[in-house]
Amino acid sequence: MLKILIVDDNADKCRALSTVISGDADCESFDIETAPDIATAKRLLRQHFFFDWMLLDLQLPNRFPDLPAPALGVDLLSALESGRYHVPGYITGVTEHQDELANLSPEARDKLWGVIGYDRTTSEWAEHVKRKLRYLSKVTDARGGSGKLHTSIRLGIICALEDVELDGLKLSSDSWQELETRQDAASYYKGSFRGAAGSIEFVAASPSQMGMTASCALATKLILQFCPELVCMTGIMAGVEGRVNIGDVVVADPCWDYGNGKFAVKDGKKVFQIDPRQERTDERLLKCVRRLKANQTELNGLKNRWPAEKPPSELAIRIGPVATGAAVLADSDRLAQVEAQNRKLLGIDMESYGVLFAARNSLEPTPPCISVKCVTDFADEEKRDTYQRYCAFISAQVLRSVAIDYFGAS
Repeated sequence: MLKILIVDDNADKCRALSTVISGDADCESFDIETAPDIATAKRLLRQHFFFDWMLLDLQLPNRFPDLPAPALGVDLLSALESGRYHVPGYITGVTEHQDELANLSPEARDKLWGVIGYDRTTSEWAEHVKRKLRYLSKVTDARGGSGKLHTSIRLGIICALEDVELDGLKLSSDSWQELETRQDAASYYKGSFRGAAGSIEFVAASPSQMGMTASCALATKLILQFCPELVCMTGIMAGVEGRVNIGDVVVADPCWDYGNGKFAVKDGKKVFQIDPRQERTDERLLKCVRRLKANQTELNGLKNRWPAEKPPSELAIRIGPVATGAAVLADSDRLAQVEAQNRKLLGIDMESYGVLFAARNSLEPTPPCISVKCVTDFADEEKRDTYQRYCAFISAQVLRSVAIDYFGAS
């Protein structure tokens, strides 16, 4: 399926272009988005990871229904070079004004895959659109599909364990299928969350081994291949007793690697000097989390979806510090050492910092990232697996609610 963006403030011209594109029986099916102004086009180019073709009116308003300005369409071409937007595979200018064609600068022409002179009194422009469309279809077919893999995917999810955490996500999804990917041994799965505003498709994966490094590498690959608008980590974690309960969901903010620093000798004693590099969660995501956190009725409903044994405490969401490290903790003394790094520490895991780091350091525009995990134990000598599957399911359920809110508001 080719993904096409039409940027034009003339509704009749948008309909005419859409009709010509969708009615061409010689080409494959299409997913067509429209933008009536520069502001909407920029939003779509940030949020949608890839458009195969953008048809751009050269005379546009900054915001509809403002009056269009001749330079704004060309200005959008320059804005695409900033790195803040996903650049379409091909960009074609479309204009009704012949004087614009004559005045178009060589620099602007170099950035365009031609310019179509739209004239509603003839069909010549429509044939021009069809010829380009057929060429584009042949190019993408030769490449094995669209320029990006599975362009409908909006959400990328990393789970630490396939047997527990990925299974919990699968139970929370409205659909589930394994994806075929080229030159990558990792297994990726496509699922969806259905909300009032429509279906949110996601891709999910778990690394072949536990730990920060493996999760960081997998998150990097997922982002590069699927270009999600949002990256998430779900699953289970250890909590700090007295600050969280078994079954609480913890959203990491901030998150750091508790093993980052250096060993040194101070006053004749060996000491570890921590050097925490913190990752934070996007405030717009946290706003969605806080809305769910305050809705105890909805949280009770999420908990009641689990058909088996549940923790006795009421489901709660906590937002706060989470430390990530390379080893599984089952030692209260070691936990106390990590807790000393932040007096408000809520929990510890082995992956979240790596996934947050991968998202922030990916290619522009970087996707926001969030870690949503459920507490299964207190990282002490009495670690139990009683509620692991419940916690994996609940973390996925909370992520589902947050994602539906986030994309519904975007």
